[in-house]
Amino acid sequence: MNGMVKSIVAGVVVIAAMCVMALADRKADTVTFGSNVTLGGATVKAGTYKIQFDSKTNELSIINGTKAIATATAHVEQADKKARATQVETSTKDNADSVTAVTFGGDNRRIVVDGSSSETKSGSR
Repeated sequence: MNGMVKSIVAGVVVIAAMCVMALADRKADTVTFGSNVTLGGATVKAGTYKIQFDSKTNELSIINGTKAIATATAHVEQADKKARATQVETSTKDNADSVTAVTFGGDNRRIVVDGSSSETKSGSR
């Protein structure tokens, strides 16, 4: 009986460790867009959303509730310093603002949308 309890506890510890590792693969924050933006060809109306990067799939997503409403592939670049707050960079093309990069608050990695322009304007959370 004592051995069975130890096995159960060890199993719970392993599962908890795996859950923590899985959560570390995603970085997310809440952002507010003052005007419509596009990401991955989808238009996102002005408002407050969750923005999330999944390092396993290299996908940057804008989420409304539980549904991803815009997704694009992205890659990670080192930033010069840690961001104080989450910063969303956009560029304007054809009178539309497109998300080009995100730096999450407290992080020194910049998530850059693949195929985005280098001319950007920044905003923060």
